[in-house]
Amino acid sequence: MIKVITAALLIGALATATYAVPSLTGPSGGVITPQANNVLVPDNVEIALDQLTLNDNGYSLVRANYAASERLEVGVTTQIAGEKMQLRRLGGSATYQLPSVAGLADYYAVACTYQGSVNGGVAGGPDEILQISLVGSHNVRTDIDYKKMDVRYPLLFTSYGINYLHTSGSDTIRPFLGVEAVYPKLDINAEVQAKCSPYDRAALYSISVRVPVSDNVGIQGGVTNAVDGVFGGKKANVFLGVNVRMAQ
Repeated sequence: MIKVITAALLIGALATATYAVPSLTGPSGGVITPQANNVLVPDNVEIALDQLTLNDNGYSLVRANYAASERLEVGVTTQIAGEKMQLRRLGGSATYQLPSVAGLADYYAVACTYQGSVNGGVAGGPDEILQISLVGSHNVRTDIDYKKMDVRYPLLFTSYGINYLHTSGSDTIRPFLGVEAVYPKLDINAEVQAKCSPYDRAALYSISVRVPVSDNVGIQGGVTNAVDGVFGGKKANVFLGVNVRMAQ
């Protein structure tokens, strides 16, 4: 029993501490959706900058998260866009990891994010965006060498949930699904969210790779059709980002 508990703690530490990177809209998780198993270590700050291409124009998303406790994470989100690369959206996020309960998932969390327009906002986009997500994450594959108390990779997680989206004049609920493969020096994510909002042109999706450069610095890159980090567009866009962790 002690070995099982020790292994479970080891897996949890690897899954939560190594790749707790802000999503494009703030809450820690994949690129476009939150994950319940990835929450920052208390008193840590994670800053992320991602550059995306969109219809031959670029925009940047800057996020900063702070772990106020073992379960609560709060953050600030910004979007910089336009020819002059001005601040276009400003908002905040919060994620609360729920206590463990028996069910379909090993971890549960509620994630909220709000973004408001600044300097005229984004052309063709809504003035405000509010999202509330209920997500569960499940440890699909764990291979442990109990004699050596070592974990064989990859660790596999699935995350699934529902996303309530409020925009100017529209309220929708979008189900989502994500798969994550965790290696010691590599994290691979694939996600999809249903097309439901009037601003969605297609189902929202992303495929990403994250690589730690050091204990506190990581890079990520991939493709996504995310518009404003929220809506599904018709065109897949390349993104590249960096995240920095400041531990206290």
